[in-house]
Amino acid sequence: MQQVLIPMVVIGIPFLGIVYIIRIYTNYILKKNMIEKGFVNEEAQALFREQKTNNSLGSLKWGILMITVGLALVVSDFLPFAYDSTAKYGIIAAFVGIGFLVYYQIAKKISEKE
Repeated sequence: MQQVLIPMVVIGIPFLGIVYIIRIYTNYILKKNMIEKGFVNEEAQALFREQKTNNSLGSLKWGILMITVGLALVVSDFLPFAYDSTAKYGIIAAFVGIGFLVYYQIAKKISEKE
């Protein structure tokens, strides 16, 4: 398990960091261009406010997914599988799916309140 997980972490974390930095930079350029061209009106401000609301739900989503992936790794570690068995990946995928379903239900309740 460690022989698969370590390369995924070593490659995945820097890749996600680069993607996040590029996203921040492109959002900055977009907002800067909108301000320079005079597109900042009530509609644009509403879009920026809406994006802020979605960020809080995004944090909820990633928190739930991290918890479910962690649970999947713990569960798959205790089950007696062969070393080269792909069942562990199925368990992780199932837990991620459950995490998305839980997030969907919570986000639906939050959006109904608003």
